Parts: sequence; C-alpha cells; structure tokens
Amino acid sequence: MATTRPFAYNTGSTISGTIQIGDIAVGDTDQDYSSSPGGVKWWMGPDEDLGYVIAAPVPEGDQPTPVEVDAYIQFYRTSEKTDQKFFELVNSLNLTATTFNFDNDNLLKPFLNNNGYWTNWSPLLIAHYNFNDTNSYPGTGTDVYDLKGNSDATITGASFSYESFTNTNGDTINTLYISGGTGIVLPNTEEVVPSTANTKTYVFWIKPDNVSDNPIILSQGFTENLYYDRSGFKFQFYFNRLYRGFKKANSNSIATVSTSNTIISNNYRMCTITLGGEEVGGQLKMYQNAIDGLANLYFTPFSDEDYEVLNTPLYVGYTYNNTGNNINNPLKGNIIEILIYNKKLSPQDVSQLYYEKYVTYL
Repeated sequence: MATTRPFAYNTGSTISGTIQIGDIAVGDTDQDYSSSPGGVKWWMGPDEDLGYVIAAPVPEGDQPTPVEVDAYIQFYRTSEKTDQKFFELVNSLNLTATTFNFDNDNLLKPFLNNNGYWTNWSPLLIAHYNFNDTNSYPGTGTDVYDLKGNSDATITGASFSYESFTNTNGDTINTLYISGGTGIVLPNTEEVVPSTANTKTYVFWIKPDNVSDNPIILSQGFTENLYYDRSGFKFQFYFNRLYRGFKKANSNSIATVSTSNTIISNNYRMCTITLGGEEVGGQLKMYQNAIDGLANLYFTPFSDEDYEVLNTPLYVGYTYNNTGNNINNPLKGNIIEILIYNKKLSPQDVSQLYYEKYVTYL
C-alpha cells in the first residue's frame, strides 16, 4: 500500500490538524481533507515508499497537474530511497551555494524548512566523534566530544596517545592510538544505543596493529557466560575478517557471522555494521571499506523477542571477559573517526561515505 499524505498551499494561519512549513500545510491527522479544511485546495503527495519527497511552494499557482488544474505546490521525489540520492536531488535544485553531503547533513532539513520546503527525509548522522577535529578531541584528556552535541564519550584506561600521520595529499591526520588496556565508552543514550525500536549504523575509521589478535571494535553486554540472562553483541576482527557474535538471553549459545574478504593488519579501514530494529534479532549488514568486494550478509540468529535491550553503554575497543573485570580481546591500533547514523545506510550510502572519507584521510 502506498504511503502518501495531503498537502495544501496556505498563506493564512495554521489549519487545525496540520503542520505548517512556510506556506505549505501538511495533513497530520486522519480527517477528511477532501472537504477542504481551512478553505484551501488539498493534494495528495507522491508515494513516499518509493523515495524521499520534497514539497515546494509555487506562489504563482501555475504548477501543472494530471487533472489539468494548476496548483501552488510542486513535488520532487528521489529515484531511490537512499540518502545519497536525496543529497543529489537537493543539490540539483540549486537552492543554495552549499553542497550537501554526509558531513553536513544536519544542516539540510533546517535549511529546507526555513526556506519553506517540506520533506519526509530526516538527518541521519546523530553522533560523531572525530580525533582529527580538535572540537571533538583537543589532543589531551579523556573527554571525547560529540560533534552533534548530545552524546559525549569517555576514554577509559591509561594506555592511549595522540598520534598523527601525513596522507598522500601532504595533510596531517590526527588519530587516537589505544594500546590494549584502553577503550572508549559511548553513553547509554537513545541516540547511541541500538534497540528493537530503532536501527543504527556504526562506522569506524580504524587501523588495527594485528587483526590476528581478534581485537574488538564495538560491544555491548557481551560477557560470554558471566551474565546468563543477558543478551549482547560484539563486532570485531576475527580470523582476518569482520565478525559479529550475538548472545541470546538465557542461553550460552552464541550466533556468529563474518564477512568473506580478508583484512590486512596495519592498514586503515572503514568498518561498518548495522544494528537495531529488525537487525537486532534479524537482518545484519557488515561492510569493509566500500561496497565492492564485500559480503553483504543477512543473518537470522534469533527472533526479536530474544533480544533484551540492555541498559548498558557501548564499548569501543574492548569487551569484558568471564570475570567481569578484565578487558577481553582489546584493540591495539589507531582510530580516526566514529560515526553513528540513525538508520540503516544503504550499500550506495556506504560506498559514497567511504569515498568521501577516503579522499580526506588517505
């Protein structure tokens, strides 16, 4: 069934049961809009299941329609429902000199709304930690500031240092080096932690010293047999591949899945995993670098009902072993950046993000 909603051109006060964006009224209740509430002409918008939609005002009232009645609203829709296609659509409209992409997506929806455009797209990057940006990490201390402003993180342990390298363009790139007894604690907030109610994509620009050590990239609640009644996951390098383990609550069984392509030690990689929503107990996506050559895996270890949403933070670079005290499979290596998105990135989005970051970092 198509997902559509009613729109009207309204230069007056906000109509009951609607949201007003500039001169566009958007139906927000199940009332009968064919009865012309507010005394304005209502139109049903495009099917939003097929792509992201932008509604734009046409003050001249000369927008052609299929029913041969000119309208005051024009619709645009992406050819695919991906963030990259939405950026391309907005940029093609030449609304501003700014080029929108993954790095400034948080500015996009406010820009559209403030200029009278409605869209069903929403910002995707909700937490961002960048050791190459002094606004996120000044080079000393244990505080790592979220560039989105809501979910600051903390470096734990004493074995870390601030390092830099020169890329092929001659630019200095700053990194956090952690040497085994150290990790990063991400806060237990809705923006950061996955659940059955929301999907997250986690992206890491990382260089492991030795993937044969099977170092942890990200974990939550995964303490092997220590907490029998808890579930959890770990995302790590394992036998020179990306790997995820999922522990079912009230069971010692661990479901695992890994990518098919090998990873070389001491090289920077963009490692990506999707968790939460249907992926918590259903589909799973993992990527190394861009989409080319990757195993895009779907895996169903347990049903959603088996996953207990843990009231615990996420750990970057380690998890706990069976004693509950010692760091298990710690990461030794460099981290440039951690990005958390509030949705499942498509393969096209992952590919575009990789190439955008690649030209910056390498």
